[in-house]
Amino acid sequence: PERRPEDHRMLWGTDVLGNRAAGNQAFKASDFASAEKAYTKAVRAAKDELKSSNDVNASEGVPFWALFSNRSAARVRLNRPDEALLDALIAHTIAPEYEIKPVLRCVEAMSALCMHSEVEHILEFSTQTFPDARETLINKRNSLKPSAMLHVGPGLQYSSIHAALADAPSGAEILVAPGLYREQLF
Repeated sequence: PERRPEDHRMLWGTDVLGNRAAGNQAFKASDFASAEKAYTKAVRAAKDELKSSNDVNASEGVPFWALFSNRSAARVRLNRPDEALLDALIAHTIAPEYEIKPVLRCVEAMSALCMHSEVEHILEFSTQTFPDARETLINKRNSLKPSAMLHVGPGLQYSSIHAALADAPSGAEILVAPGLYREQLF
């Protein structure tokens, strides 16, 4: 979506900052469920703050888009990529044009949704839009690539899902052709 930086807001409320800090701490501890809950509380508090414009005594603000970006990262790790993508798109829409993090969150969520060709397109376009972040974008592309692509189906690399699972290295993606597969997987 097109960015609307005029919707960018800095938030200063203690509820916003406190919940964001709790979310960041939980995320660093790999407690993604607690991080997602804290970021959700921060988003709610931010919406209340934007309505009332009160509670501005904190010394350091947080960009509204960053709350959605952080919650997107937590939701990807919770295997909720559809919700993560929605948050990433909101962050992308309201972030200033120079911010690359919402783009990275979008491709993380899209990769988790197996939208690999779209991810490649976005990363390629972004290297032109953000030339100073080229190395970051290349690293992101490399980190999101499956370690292997295994194909299952009649006449393909594997004839059964079980065989592909048994042979798949860590980080592999298994693409299954349409059809009926009568087999015990575990």
